[in-house]
Amino acid sequence: MKTYPDAWLLGFVVTSLCAVWLQPSWFPVLMSVLLIASLLMGGIWVTTLLLRSKVDNAVNYIKKLSTYLLSQINILYFIFGLICGICWAAFNVHTNAIDKVYATSQKELGYSLLAGEQPITFKLQIIGIAQDEAWRWRFDGRIVADGKAEGKAEGKGPKVRLYWYQPEGEVPRPNELWQITARIRPISGRLNQGGSNFQGRLLRQGIYFTGSVQGAELLEANSGGARWQIFQFLSETNLLYRDIMLALMIGERQWITQDRWRLLQETGLAHVMAISGLHLTLVFATAWWLSRVALGLAILVLRQGFQLRFTPAPQPIIDKAALLCALALALCYAALAGFAVSTLRAFSLVLIFSISRWFAWRLPPLRLLLRCVAVVLILDPLAWLDAGFWLSVGAVTAIFVWQWRGPANFSISKLRSNEYADSQFTKKSGKLYFYFSQLLALELILTLALAPFAVLFFQGFPWIAPITNIVILPFFSALILPLCLVVVSLLLLVPEASTSANWVGQVLIPQLLFIADLTLHIVFYALELSLNFPQHWWSSGDARFGGVFLLLLLVWFWPAAILQRIAVALFALPLLHAFAKPEEAQEFAVHVLDVGQGTAIVVQRKRQALVFDAGPGYRFGGDIGKSTLLPFLHFHQLTPEWLVISHDHQDHIGGEASLRAQWPSMKVKRSRFHTVAGESWGWEPMQFPQQYQQGDSWPCAWGQQWLWQGVRVKALAPLPGPSFGPNNDSCVLQLEYKGKRILLTGDIQRQTELRMVGRYGSRLQSDVLILPHHGSRTSSQTEFLSAVKPDIAVVSRGYRNHFRMPHPDVLARLNHAQVPLWDTGMSGQVSIIWAGEGLIVRTFREQIKPRWFSRLLPESDY
Repeated sequence: MKTYPDAWLLGFVVTSLCAVWLQPSWFPVLMSVLLIASLLMGGIWVTTLLLRSKVDNAVNYIKKLSTYLLSQINILYFIFGLICGICWAAFNVHTNAIDKVYATSQKELGYSLLAGEQPITFKLQIIGIAQDEAWRWRFDGRIVADGKAEGKAEGKGPKVRLYWYQPEGEVPRPNELWQITARIRPISGRLNQGGSNFQGRLLRQGIYFTGSVQGAELLEANSGGARWQIFQFLSETNLLYRDIMLALMIGERQWITQDRWRLLQETGLAHVMAISGLHLTLVFATAWWLSRVALGLAILVLRQGFQLRFTPAPQPIIDKAALLCALALALCYAALAGFAVSTLRAFSLVLIFSISRWFAWRLPPLRLLLRCVAVVLILDPLAWLDAGFWLSVGAVTAIFVWQWRGPANFSISKLRSNEYADSQFTKKSGKLYFYFSQLLALELILTLALAPFAVLFFQGFPWIAPITNIVILPFFSALILPLCLVVVSLLLLVPEASTSANWVGQVLIPQLLFIADLTLHIVFYALELSLNFPQHWWSSGDARFGGVFLLLLLVWFWPAAILQRIAVALFALPLLHAFAKPEEAQEFAVHVLDVGQGTAIVVQRKRQALVFDAGPGYRFGGDIGKSTLLPFLHFHQLTPEWLVISHDHQDHIGGEASLRAQWPSMKVKRSRFHTVAGESWGWEPMQFPQQYQQGDSWPCAWGQQWLWQGVRVKALAPLPGPSFGPNNDSCVLQLEYKGKRILLTGDIQRQTELRMVGRYGSRLQSDVLILPHHGSRTSSQTEFLSAVKPDIAVVSRGYRNHFRMPHPDVLARLNHAQVPLWDTGMSGQVSIIWAGEGLIVRTFREQIKPRWFSRLLPESDY
């Protein structure tokens, strides 16, 4: 069988997925090398064919070589696919890099979107449905170029995500044209081990800029389309599970609460909360079957009812017509989700299946999947940035492998044999047992096959997923999803149904929604009960667990003798341990986390931790403890024994509640000058509260020292005497381990720095200095730097923060003292690690996980 296209596609897919490791700067060199390699390989191939066909008396070795090359044509196609894939990957990395997009947008618009703190005015076409959080609106849009630059016609510019705080008026609708005045900044995200890459998610959606709206004016109104109509109708209802229905109807998952997301993830049902492969395939299959039945009945009625004499349409024609109807309905359903990523993948598979069915291609399922993945990577080159891409491909692969190699305990034909012919009841129960056992086995296969991806993306996987999927999925497939589809159809097809102006809108649709809401209530109640199962969610960041499960599947399904399968699995175990084992616990390390404009430092001693400050808090929600600190501690399997709060400002206590809830026995120490929360940002000192004196927290003051896990901890401040404000009252710690010292300074400023120099003198000397007060102008005085004499300095601050920290004066002082500076705003997490004889520095963006989609624009224009 000829497999030339599939051999090429296999090579293309393999190297297209290598884009994650490429860098934009490699593009010219890589393209040159690949071009030379392609020309060389093509020249050898063409020369060999010409010699074989033109030379009558060709020497024997030329004939042998050409014959061999012709016999290995698939290998050559595969190699050519590898070259094409790496070219495609390099091209997309180059064109989607943030600096390239910024340069292109500047050329298209005729002006720069980045103007520091100055707002700019532009036209914006709204994309998608805005998220209304009462205190702010969040919406995406595409900037419209006005065409004034170089006489160009009006066109589309880059996509942006805007936040409008304390908004007024009506929420922007899809496709509306607005004139926006906003402060724009390039995308960025907090980068820490164990955390998510927000910058990568935005880049995946084609968003390269974010901004804060200062003013807006509607230029062209729009009805918003079908998706907005459905959203508006559901928004006016009082349903308990309105967020779930929005996800099922129009693919909008942004309103699902965090608690419900966690519940769905820990029970293995997160995949049902979108218009994805499950739903789209169900719609396509149902529409196909109904179309075939309807077309067959129509032809029968025409023949018998109207006594028409014509030859009935052949079954292949009916099948093709039904296929077109089903494909059109699947396309409409995918459009409801705005052709989201998961929907595009599912529709690609359905489309390729339809094409193969139309042309009667006899394709094995795995080759069908290969073509689908290739189409997705061509239409959406950055699809691999989505965890859903890997989960979808892994799930479909597992299903196809199960169909190919899955051994049934017994076949349906056996049910007709004498062994099962005792009674009709026995036959029926045998069939039920067969179907249930096959379904349970498939769910187990899916859980094991997706375990590596679950560990990689979610640091754990649900053991109870086979049970919850078997029990819950029928409710979604047979009741909840059909009800949602009926409601959507009525809203779109019945005039004024969304305005409740007729019986459909007043009675029918509310009743259908009530049934769906009641069913969802039962489903989620059952899911909450399932959390009582022991070890329902296995939290682990060890990739070896997922590898072991893959080896089990290999032993089960690989078409070879059992001894060969076992031998390969045993040989792969030590390799798996060597290449997939988690990072060993550091003997001693200080991790300055990237938490934006705030401070959170984790001091690691093997599997124990001391946390210095808990990052920023946000007045309108958001918890740096849940989003950054807890994932980091879980990633390194650390147990915090101490939490030291330097002072009670909002940018240092944001994650305290989450840490204390997770580890109630953790000891807490804070400045002896505890301030009044909520009054003038804490500028009024008071005595250490009675609740803290009773053991809830311990006061930090100069002269204290203790030995923690072999690390000498000294409290150098707050100093005795009056208060000089919360910043200067910060708790300052000096850590010492095997002769190396690290100075954690909080937010102290000039007064406390000079007082500490006078009191401690040369005893302030430390190898590592965490810059005081995020590098503000009033900190890091020359006298203080001369006393500390650090080898390196680290500043914890936000990228392009509006305080413009670190201040140029501080940078000049560090440069004069010849102290190199590491910056969490530009480099992400900064880790200072004990390496046996000294300290080494590793940063997230440069050493820990250097990825092209995590790069930042420089701050030179800021």
